Amino acid sequence: MAHKLVMYVVWAGLALVAVLLILDLIYFVHGSFEMFPTEERQSAIRLTTGILAVMFTLVEVCLLLMLRFMKRKAATSKLEQT
Repeated sequence: MAHKLVMYVVWAGLALVAVLLILDLIYFVHGSFEMFPTEERQSAIRLTTGILAVMFTLVEVCLLLMLRFMKRKAATSKLEQT
């Protein structure tokens, strides 16, 4: 039972990070929400959002690998029980 709960938490984490990644990419494409942003400001925003996008992607990959490992472990434990 605890194994399923952990899997649901990982799925929720995947969904949360995916939403944050999408919002970050929207901010990257749109840029500053100021009325008349300067080029320096736009450059800083693109750099920051680019770094965040890479970090969110790495977290997403780690969560996917964790979920895959947990599913394999669950499958092998079911085989050992039979």
